[in-house]
Amino acid sequence: MKAIVISKNAKEYTFIKDCIANTKGVSNLEVDIINNKFIFDFSTHNIIEGLREKLIAFGFVVEFIY
Repeated sequence: MKAIVISKNAKEYTFIKDCIANTKGVSNLEVDIINNKFIFDFSTHNIIEGLREKLIAFGFVVEFIY
């Protein structure tokens, strides 16, 4: 399954990229720096929900599309 994370703040770029890249079950990460989008594949719904919770817990404002 494919997901897109859209960051509302370009300053969050490095942390969000690292967080997604280091999440077990995530693969094929593509980064669109111009539009602050992170496009990737994930293996289960639990993976994406865990990632969402992690980013929200750190205070990041992101939008998930999948």
